[in-house]
Amino acid sequence: MRVALVFVSIGFVYVHSPALAGEIALKNGDLLKGELLEIQQQVVIWQSQNFGDLSIPKSNIIRIETNAALKLQGLAQPCYWRGLMAADAFFQCAKKRRSVPFLAIQQISRYEEHREISRSFVGKVTASGSQASGNREEQSWLVDVDSNYRYTDFRHDVRYLYSLKSVAESPEQAFYQARYAFNWFFNPQTYWIWSVSQERDDAKNLEFRRSTGTGIGYQFWESERRVLSLELGAEDVTEETSLFDLETGVEQRTLNNFGSVRVSTNFTYQLLENVTFYNRNVFNQSVDVRREWKILTDSGISLPFGLGISADIKLQYEFQNMPPGENRKEDTTLRLGLGYSW
Repeated sequence: MRVALVFVSIGFVYVHSPALAGEIALKNGDLLKGELLEIQQQVVIWQSQNFGDLSIPKSNIIRIETNAALKLQGLAQPCYWRGLMAADAFFQCAKKRRSVPFLAIQQISRYEEHREISRSFVGKVTASGSQASGNREEQSWLVDVDSNYRYTDFRHDVRYLYSLKSVAESPEQAFYQARYAFNWFFNPQTYWIWSVSQERDDAKNLEFRRSTGTGIGYQFWESERRVLSLELGAEDVTEETSLFDLETGVEQRTLNNFGSVRVSTNFTYQLLENVTFYNRNVFNQSVDVRREWKILTDSGISLPFGLGISADIKLQYEFQNMPPGENRKEDTTLRLGLGYSW
C-alpha cells in the first residue's frame, strides 16, 4: 500500500510540475536546460532547471530554444520563438513569420503574464540656467519635466517646459511649452502617434501656438543604453502673434491657421560610466507656404552623480526661415543645470 502511494505521489508531482523543455546556448559553450521567462532591454531572464532564475546578458547568447507562448509588442495574438540568426530574432505569429533585431527588443514576456510585467514609468526633471544669443539676449532659469508611461502596447509621453526670463531694461518674458503624445504599437517597432501641444513665447511675440497632430513612428532601438526613433506626421496649427507699432502705439495681433508636416528624430546613447549623450531634432514644413519652415535641435550630455541626480549640459539651436516681425532667423541657447531621473 505504501509503495502504491509513493508511485501515485511521484506521478502527481510529475504531472503538475512545469515542463522546462527549453535550452539556451552561451558563447562560452554552456548549455542550460530550462524555460524562457522574459526578454528585457539588456538581458534574458531564464528559468534554469538547476540554478533557478538567471539574468543572462543578450550579448552572451548564441541560441535559444523555447515552446513558450510570447507577447510581442503591437500584436494581440501569442507568438512563438523560431530561432536566433545573426542579429535577428524570429517569431511565428499566427500565420506570419516576423523578425526583430535581438538587441533592439525592449521587452517580451510570456503571453499569460504580459499584462502584469509590461508596465513602466520613467521620467526626468531638470532645472537649468541659460545664456542665449540671437532673438533672446538674456539669462534665465528653465524647468524641464519629461515623463514616459508604458503599458503593454501603449506609451504616453508628456513634456512640460517653463521659463521666466530677465532681460536687461525690459519686462520679464515668459515661455512655456507643453506636449502630450500617445503612441500605440501595432507592430513590434512601428507605432501610431496622436499628439497635442501648446506654446507661448514672449521673446518671439508668440501669444500662443496650439497644434494637434497624427502620424507614424518607427522605433529602431529602445534600451537603457541606446534609443533611436523616427517619426513622420501631419499637424493642424493655430497660432497668434502680436506686434507693437511704435508709430501708432497700437498692438496688432495676427491669427493664423495652417497645416504642417512634422519630422522628428530622437537619439540617445550611453557612453562610458553611464555618461549619456542625446540628440533630438524636429523639422516642421508648412503645407500652405513652401518657404515657411523651421528646425529645432537639442543636443546634450548628462553626467551622473548618483541617486538619480545628474549634471546636464544642453545646446539648443533653432532656425526659422520666416520668423514673425523683425525677429532673427536663428536662436542659440546653452543651458547648464541639474537633473533628477527615476
